[in-house]
Amino acid sequence: ALLGVGFWRLRVIGADRVDKRARVVVCNHVSMIEPLLLLLALRATPVTSAEFAKLPFIGSVGKIYQLLWVNRGSVASRQAVLDALTQRCAQPGFPPVLVFPEGTTLNGRALISFKNGAFTPGKMVQPAVARFPYRVVCGLGLDCSWTTAGPQFAELCVRMMLQPWNRLELEFLEACEPSARERA
Repeated sequence: ALLGVGFWRLRVIGADRVDKRARVVVCNHVSMIEPLLLLLALRATPVTSAEFAKLPFIGSVGKIYQLLWVNRGSVASRQAVLDALTQRCAQPGFPPVLVFPEGTTLNGRALISFKNGAFTPGKMVQPAVARFPYRVVCGLGLDCSWTTAGPQFAELCVRMMLQPWNRLELEFLEACEPSARERA
């Protein structure tokens, strides 16, 4: 799947740090690629914008993988996703839930404040960092970050497919078990 959009080079750092007991995976959200990669690598089901449920391929695959669809503008939807997240974290049969705690995509050059949702269940969290190192060579070099001011979904897909190569680094950090004080 990643080859289809030009990802020839995938580097995973710290795979030995992945803790299977973690119920929540948190990662910075740079593009549309890292949710797919984490879904494939850890079976982590992402919390995803409800707008994507309407797209033909993504909506169908999302239903199969039981993604959590959130309408960020609806308090009821956000609460329903938080309830589902808490419920899934309590059931050992479910795969971990993937949450992007910043709540939006950024270009990877800065952090913004985290939303609390990923940490509300009080379960072990597996942090990950996605990086898309790129440089311009002979006029080629696409920043794969998907920001509001940048190219939109279809344009970014086409640009990634037309670029000869894209690189992705995914680094896993040490899993974090919340303390009793943090759970309270």
